[in-house]
Amino acid sequence: MRAAFALLVLAAAAGTAGCRPATPLGGPGSGDDPRAAGKLVHMPASTPRYSDLRRHTFSPTGADADPLLTPDNRTLVFASSVHGPAYNLYEKTVDGHVVSLLTEDPDDERFPRLAPDGRTLAFAANRHGNWDLFRKPLSARGEWVPIATDPEDELWPTWSPDGRSLAYSILFPEGWTIRTIDVTGRKTDVAQGILPAWHPTRPLIAFQRARGREEPWYAIWTLDLET
Repeated sequence: MRAAFALLVLAAAAGTAGCRPATPLGGPGSGDDPRAAGKLVHMPASTPRYSDLRRHTFSPTGADADPLLTPDNRTLVFASSVHGPAYNLYEKTVDGHVVSLLTEDPDDERFPRLAPDGRTLAFAANRHGNWDLFRKPLSARGEWVPIATDPEDELWPTWSPDGRSLAYSILFPEGWTIRTIDVTGRKTDVAQGILPAWHPTRPLIAFQRARGREEPWYAIWTLDLET
């Protein structure tokens, strides 16, 4: 409940701005449209489209979210509330059932992203009443290193191809903004939007952006950081 409440608070704050997600999970708006958040369309499991549908987490309690597949397709990293009200980060083999704890904190950790070196995780954590960004080794134990700890909420990190920069979303009063930060700590605000995803080989970022002020639906944009 505490994790859900924190996400709803972020959503409410974002709702007063021009570019807002319905929730930090990135869902669209609400209402009777079947595309809206909470309106799931269930397809028969026997259809060809879903013939290869497989389940990979099996806990009978809590929720599993934010899946990340390592480049070798062998390990799944994800956030889960299986052991309490807060989300922690876990890892498991893709086909296994045993999970290993990556973070152990009384507050929430979400949205893991693996650096190009395959050894470092960036993630968001709500440790001091707001969401900040940290990094740590992809191992069961490892020191947390702060990346971005501004008073504003910071979510959805994504690595540059060379691993020397991150892009993420930061919540200002006027709305969510895409910001980049490099290894020297230099920060640059580049566009309004949420859920950035850095191109794997180019200085190009894709992201969601509201179609208009107070508009709950989104379009997909890209931004070339060189031009």
